[in-house]
Amino acid sequence: MEHSLTFSNLAHDLYLVWMSLAPLLLVGAFLSSILHIMLPPNFVRSALSGKGGVLRAVLVGVPLPLCSCGVIPTGLGLKRDGASDGATVGFLISTPQTGIDSILVSASLLGLPFAIFKVVAAGITGLVGGSITEYITRGESQPYVSDENKHHHHASQSQWMKAFTHFDEVLEPIWGWVIIGVVASVVIQYVMPAESLVNQTGLSMTLPYLITLGISLPLYVCATASVPIAAALVAQGFPIGVALIFLMAGPATNVATLGAVYKGLGVKAFSVYLGTLVIGSIGFALTLDLFLGWHAPPTILESAAHQHAFAWWESLLALLTFLIFLRYFMQWLNFLFVKAKANAHSKAQMLTTHQEINLGVSGLTCQGCVRRLEGTLLQKDEIAFCEVSSNLDQLTVRGDIHLSQLREMIIETGFEPLDEIKSLR
Repeated sequence: MEHSLTFSNLAHDLYLVWMSLAPLLLVGAFLSSILHIMLPPNFVRSALSGKGGVLRAVLVGVPLPLCSCGVIPTGLGLKRDGASDGATVGFLISTPQTGIDSILVSASLLGLPFAIFKVVAAGITGLVGGSITEYITRGESQPYVSDENKHHHHASQSQWMKAFTHFDEVLEPIWGWVIIGVVASVVIQYVMPAESLVNQTGLSMTLPYLITLGISLPLYVCATASVPIAAALVAQGFPIGVALIFLMAGPATNVATLGAVYKGLGVKAFSVYLGTLVIGSIGFALTLDLFLGWHAPPTILESAAHQHAFAWWESLLALLTFLIFLRYFMQWLNFLFVKAKANAHSKAQMLTTHQEINLGVSGLTCQGCVRRLEGTLLQKDEIAFCEVSSNLDQLTVRGDIHLSQLREMIIETGFEPLDEIKSLR
């Protein structure tokens, strides 16, 4: 579908993509929340130890809506609580590639057969990587180092409050990436050439595969938010296997993820983890393109252009998703304002008697958790500065506050304070 780049056309195309994606994104988050409250407490951890741990890790991980920002602390937490290296690697490989929300959005934008194939590919790569890791690390597996078990901070909530909290924790960390994905998917259809890179170069699928893999491995890509981008690439003539590589290697890796896996599991498990994702994504992409001969369904805009009106429930869910994202946006702006104000105040008071406390914190799984903790603490009059470390396990606070007070504030926010870390200054 070709038309000139005007504000009217751009706005219309953004509307079409949003209407195709938003309803199923909301349904996926809702189903994930129901699954969360139905599972027994500590079910995930107890399932990933002993014989058959790798298979159970993959079966549990595939439907969980965790992107790479959340899957690393979750996976290493499982390792810390007794899961084997193989089960941990299987979980880390399979989980970020899928999720209920990602599966539904993939089915909507790239077709149900593609979505099913992606789930199968995620499951097989998780099983293969986990099994190889289990074999080569037999007798070497050591518990992941941590002082205390993670605190389950929703224990006192009702079932419905747990579901609502989980719903929020699914969408809040990825809302910005979803917006970026929607915008990028539309922009790609204007700026990419009508003929695919494959046809222009005459290099078959090799070059697009390698380019996609090279971009996906270090880049942070959310499994759900990146589906519109993958669909747009396919719509511009790239083989559908490119979309598969983008949606397999991208969500499962980024620079921070690779470093955390290497540090937490060691060089052998890390090598299997990375090698399985590289070889597996290319292998399944070739299978999809060469042997199955699948072609992409009509593009998002082509399909929606022939649809004069969306169903009332689609419009309602799309509007509800927009309002939820608007709420997240306002919270983000408020966080930036509070953070900037606190930083300015901290610099002005740097030479006063404010003490600095460095404290371990458990329960932080993504930047959404960081914003919630920092934003809450920075609104306290006693705190002049607050910052969470890049690996989400340490909190630095400056202000006129006692350690016991800080611990109580962290618990009230929903996380667990650990031991104080003595400053080396």
